[in-house]
Amino acid sequence: MMKNPASVTKNLKKVVKRKYDEDYIKYRFSWCGDETAPRPQCIICGDQLSNESMVPSKLKRHLYSGHPSCANKDKQYFERCLEQNKKQKKFMKLAVTVSEKALEASYHVAKLILRQKKPHTVSETLSY
Repeated sequence: MMKNPASVTKNLKKVVKRKYDEDYIKYRFSWCGDETAPRPQCIICGDQLSNESMVPSKLKRHLYSGHPSCANKDKQYFERCLEQNKKQKKFMKLAVTVSEKALEASYHVAKLILRQKKPHTVSETLSY
C-alpha cells in the first residue's frame, strides 16, 4: 500500500541552519566551519558543537557547566583570547606547511630508494 505524497512530506522535519551572531562572544563562543552552516566553537576549550546548538541557552549551559570559573570574566578578555587563537592558528599553519618543491623532492628521493631495492635506514645499513 502506497502512502499519500502529502502525508510523507508532512512528516519530514525542516532542517534549520542557524547563523552565528557576534553577540555569542559573551557566551565564550566563536564559530568555525562553513559560513552557510557555521558551528559554534568554545573559545576556552576549543570544543565544536553542532549547528543546532547555536542557541543562547545551550551556549550558556556549556559555559556554566564546563567553565564556571570563566563565567564572570568580561567580554573584552575573550575577544583578546579569540584574536590570540587566530594568530596562533595562522602561525602554526605557516610553521608546519611544507613547500611544494620540498614535497616533490621527497617523492623523488623515495622513488630512487625504491628502485634500488636496498635498505635505506641507518639501523638496516649498520653491520655489527
